[in-house]
Parts: sequence; structure tokens; C-alpha cells
Amino acid sequence: MALAGFRTVHGIEESMKHPTKNDSKSDVTLRAVLIGLALVPINVYIVVQWETVWNTQYPTTMTIFYNVVFTFLSLILLNMLLKRWLPRIALSQQELLTVYTMLFLAVCVSGHDFSQSIFCTLGTARWSATPENDWANLFWKYLSQRLTVNDDQVLFGFYTGESTFYTAAHIKGWLEPMVWWTLFLSVVAFTMFCLNIIIRRQWIEKEKLTYPLVHLPYEMSREGNGHHPFFRNKLLWIGFGLAAGINLINGTTFLFPVFPQIPLGYNLNVYFTERPFNAMGNFPVQFNPFAIGLAFAIPLDLLFSCWFFFLLWKAERVVGSMIGVNMPGYPFVAQQVFGGYLGIGIVVFWLGRKPIWQIIKRAIGTKSDADDSDEPMKYRTA
Repeated sequence: MALAGFRTVHGIEESMKHPTKNDSKSDVTLRAVLIGLALVPINVYIVVQWETVWNTQYPTTMTIFYNVVFTFLSLILLNMLLKRWLPRIALSQQELLTVYTMLFLAVCVSGHDFSQSIFCTLGTARWSATPENDWANLFWKYLSQRLTVNDDQVLFGFYTGESTFYTAAHIKGWLEPMVWWTLFLSVVAFTMFCLNIIIRRQWIEKEKLTYPLVHLPYEMSREGNGHHPFFRNKLLWIGFGLAAGINLINGTTFLFPVFPQIPLGYNLNVYFTERPFNAMGNFPVQFNPFAIGLAFAIPLDLLFSCWFFFLLWKAERVVGSMIGVNMPGYPFVAQQVFGGYLGIGIVVFWLGRKPIWQIIKRAIGTKSDADDSDEPMKYRTA
């Protein structure tokens, strides 16, 4: 909601079109990299504890990692003090964004659906094998010893707890597979970087995609007339106050049930109890400040798709009930989503077929219109 208020008044896109004077410093500095390297282990450790050990918070399942935003906000506030008392050592906007980018990428790699999913399953085939499922004979022979953990004593401490990683036996058991998987993930990350170089010009300069996720850190770190307009916007603080107030009240209700609660949602399925409309199932209508704030940074056509296809799937369930469809998984939402991603991928390649062909010609050394002089890596290398 706070982001929504800021965008309503100032327009994030407009501010990004008119950079400030500090934007002349575009180089990534050594001190920004060092600050990022110092903050990366802290954020990664917190995320792993939240998502894997405690199972309480899952910041990497969201589009904006709030632990990174909080760290970034703390760094900006500290930088404000430096600009007031020690302006010579204060960080520029580019340096702040460098730190944010490093934190965001590091947390992404260590997140719920990336390296956590890999490292937490390295010993599953060994630990979960029983005489009944006969895993030892079925597929142990197909698993590389270098990519899995096969020491029962090491796995006992990992799966049952009440132990520590910092023992010679545990480190030895995990070291080799962790090294190999780290190399693999590094190659995957580098491949994504190369793909970004190939499609960057087409998406940014020709199709002019907006990349809404970068708006928040950009506006938080942007300066104008010696101050941060983001933090001086009244609508931002009104939105922040509403969202924070609701969360504080409902959090208090969770701890003390006698305290009144502010309801944020209602399920409409109580009004559809007879066929064919009861086939819609769960039909929640919610007022979520976090989702509303994110929605203001999302293009309108994408927002339209979100609620349109939600209603479409409900309508498909109703129609299926009317005509007697009784198939498990109907209306096959996951398959429709996969088809949507596949269609988007085909459209992306079709729209970019000409520049991609020029890039291929540049990479193989033939005459091409593709210019890679301002890219961080040559097209041939990518």
C-alpha cells in the first residue's frame, strides 16, 4: 500500500526516466562489493533458518524478498546519517543498488526453490531406503557417489537433529557433494547471465519491458534536492500506517484472542451450496495490504490475467458440473498454467527471432547488425 501511494503521486516510471545527478557515477565500486559480501552471509543464514530449520517465514517464495528490503532500508538510513555527518564516505545510489542486487541474487540462490531443494535431498535416497521399498536395489546404482551423501552416521545427525555440522565426520561427508553441486549451480547461474546478455537489448531497448521489481529499490535509494522523496511522501506513510496497523492489531489478536480482530477476507463459498455452483469450491475474497502494494507495480494486463483466469477456472468448474464432468484434477489448472508459460515462451522467441539471428551471426563471426560493444560480455562468449 505504501508503494501504491508513492507511485500514484510521483509515477515510478517517470522518475526512472529522469535520473539524478548521482547517476553519473555508474561504476561498481570495490567498497560496495565488500559491503555486499559482508551482508550476504547474514541474509542467507537468516533465510535458511526461517525456511528450512524453523519453518516460520518464507521470504523467497515472494517476488520481493522482505529480508533484503529491510537490510536495504537499514543501509539507506545509515547512509543518510553518513551524508549528514561524513558526506565524503557516503554511498551513492549506484553503490546502494549494487549491494541490493548482490543480496537479492544471493538470497534467491539460497532460497526455498533453489539450493535448499537440492541440498536437503542429497541423502534422501539413502536415508529413506527400507526393505519394503527396495530402493537400494532399484536405483542406488544409478546415483553418483560424488553427488549424494551416503554415510548413515552423517545422515542420522542431519535428519534427526540434536547435532552440529561442524564435526570432522560431518564436514567430510558433505564436502564433496556440496562442492560438485556448487559448481553445477554456478554454471547454471552463469548460463542465466549469458542468456540475459543475449536478450537484454531486445527486452529493454526494443520491447521496453518495465521490470517492476526494480522500482522499489530504485525509488528508495533515489535522491532529489538533497533528500529522499520516497520517504517524504505523505501517501506512502498513510499506506504504511494502515498496513502496519492492521498487522499489529491482528498479530495481537493471534497472541491474545480476546483482542478484536480486523477481518481481511471472506469466503464466498458459503453462498454457493447447491449444484452446479458448489463445484467452484473455495472462493476467497481478501484484502491483503502486501498484495495490494505489489499490485501497483504490476502491469495492468498482467493484473487482468490474474483475476480473469481465476474466475475462468471457477466458471470451468461450474460448467463441468452442469454437463457431468467427473474427472480427477478437472479443470487441470496446472496443465493450463504450463500451457500458458509454453505459449509465452513461443511468443518471446518469435518476437525476438530477428535480433537473435543477428546475435548468432555475430557469434559465429559473419556479417551482422548486432552490436555488443556496450554489453558486459561479447555475444560470442555468451
